[in-house]
Amino acid sequence: MSFRRKANALLIVFILGYTAVVHGQDLTTLFSKFLVDLRAGTIGSSQPVGIVTVTNSGIGATATDGLVLTNTTASTAGVTEQISPRIRLCGAAWNSVSLASETNCWVIENVPITAAGATVSGLTFSRSLAGGAYSTIFTVFTNGTHRLTASAGTLTWNGRTRYASPANGLTNVTDNGQTIGVQYNNTTVQPTFNNGTITTGSRNMGGQVTLTGGNTGGTLSFGGTAWTNAPFCTVTGSAATDTINITGVTTGTLVVAGVTANGVFTYNCIGRV
Repeated sequence: MSFRRKANALLIVFILGYTAVVHGQDLTTLFSKFLVDLRAGTIGSSQPVGIVTVTNSGIGATATDGLVLTNTTASTAGVTEQISPRIRLCGAAWNSVSLASETNCWVIENVPITAAGATVSGLTFSRSLAGGAYSTIFTVFTNGTHRLTASAGTLTWNGRTRYASPANGLTNVTDNGQTIGVQYNNTTVQPTFNNGTITTGSRNMGGQVTLTGGNTGGTLSFGGTAWTNAPFCTVTGSAATDTINITGVTTGTLVVAGVTANGVFTYNCIGRV
């Protein structure tokens, strides 16, 4: 089919399928700009100024496409992912320090991900400041996982509680101003104990220790990421004769004494912000 026939067919489909109203420009002008961009391979460069409304009436309760942005190129073993075209939203704000206007842009795109058995995808939200590179801020994956990509990102109830993760395995729950709160330390690395053995499954927030070699105490070294501040900890001995006590706590260690020789004790810790 010739280019002219393709263009005419597209125009007919566009008119019959949808009614497009562009504030300040009629449909003929809009389509003419589209053809100019199509010939030049620069779709979207002749952007009309105004409001574009796409109407598809009478669809009732049936989910129906209103705007489709698609990449029809199939992925291959060599090029394993073909992402979707993206939506870009841009505005500007005044920087009162540099005394200049700064452009703020967001893009939304579907990023398919190669996986064994079944592929997945992520709906990503990325941001650019003052013409800089885009950084992914938030992603929703097909398995329901939500990921804050920015290291300093927080989940916030407006004027209420904040959730943040300052390091791998650490979770802070704080007030809105992030001045007070508690910290959870769930790193995957198991702690160690210098005078005994750690029960499998023990972690920085809690676990069980069995002393060996006739020892009545020792030092537990937290695994993986250290606490931001020295945590609050409690210890409990398994024997009635235990006079167990904590002699020292730091961001990386818990020192215990007063356990019955070769005895067993449990510990529980929670961090502070």
